[in-house]
Amino acid sequence: MAKKFGTPDSSMDAGERQSEEIVLSSESVHAGTGNRTGIDHPSRIGSPTNPSPAPAQEEKISLFWRVFGGTILSIVALVAVTLYNSMNNAINELRGELHRINEARADLIKKDEFNSRNSQMWTRVQELGTLQVAQTSMKEQLAQVSERLTSLTKDHKDQLEASRNLIAGIRERMGPLEEGLKQAEKDRSNFATLKERVGPLEDGVKQSEKDHGLIVAMQTALANLQERIGTREQQLKDIDLDSKALTKELLDLRERLAKLEVSSDRKTPTRTTNLSRPIRVTPPMADPMSPPANPGTAPTPMVMPVVPGYELLPMPRPSSEPTPTPMPTPMPGE
Repeated sequence: MAKKFGTPDSSMDAGERQSEEIVLSSESVHAGTGNRTGIDHPSRIGSPTNPSPAPAQEEKISLFWRVFGGTILSIVALVAVTLYNSMNNAINELRGELHRINEARADLIKKDEFNSRNSQMWTRVQELGTLQVAQTSMKEQLAQVSERLTSLTKDHKDQLEASRNLIAGIRERMGPLEEGLKQAEKDRSNFATLKERVGPLEDGVKQSEKDHGLIVAMQTALANLQERIGTREQQLKDIDLDSKALTKELLDLRERLAKLEVSSDRKTPTRTTNLSRPIRVTPPMADPMSPPANPGTAPTPMVMPVVPGYELLPMPRPSSEPTPTPMPTPMPGE
């Protein structure tokens, strides 16, 4: 279409030229008629009169074309201009449609891309089909969970009702306890007064605790004394045993000496023995811890054999009373 009619600017120029030619021809026609009627054309007013054309040329144009030729040519030019404008508008609309079609074609996708998208959609549809099985299982599980929930709600309601009844019973039992609490508060106020009275008694208790500490110190001192007395008694027992052993050995020696003297007297009868050396014999010590066999009778003396020429002298008996030991003074914190 564009190649056939040319560009819009060239077509417009051609139309304007045709209209100008039509206007010029109409002016020439009016000029010819004016010359015939004796009226000059406005463009020729004030201009020198041209010589009239030859009568042979004017006779060739018919009267119809002289009268209606300009109007017909103007009508033809107007029709041509309207046709041109309509054609130009149609061409512009066609160009706009082509432009829109090109834009729509640009928005279209390729066949490969369309096929890939269709394949992806098909795979997704298949996945959705596989998910329907899981959906049914989930629905079954949801139904089971809903049943459990209903049972749990029922149990919860029962437990709530039981707890309410229990709370009501506890509140009934709390009545006497509250009264007892009030009585305890009263007793607490009385206890404050008793505490004020007990203050001096506490001072006495503290003093008694101090005295008790002194008594404990004395008891420890007595225990130490008893331990010392026990050690002394043990020492005395050991000494007594040693003395018994010595007396036994001494008796053995006396017997041997007596035998020796008898044997020597037999050998030398004229010799006299005058032994005036005293012999000290320690009597056996009684155990202070063991009671006497007969409390009313005196202890039997130990019989010692008499050796001729020896004098028996009693040994000094050690005193059974222990030596007094100083008592330890209690420390100020005991």
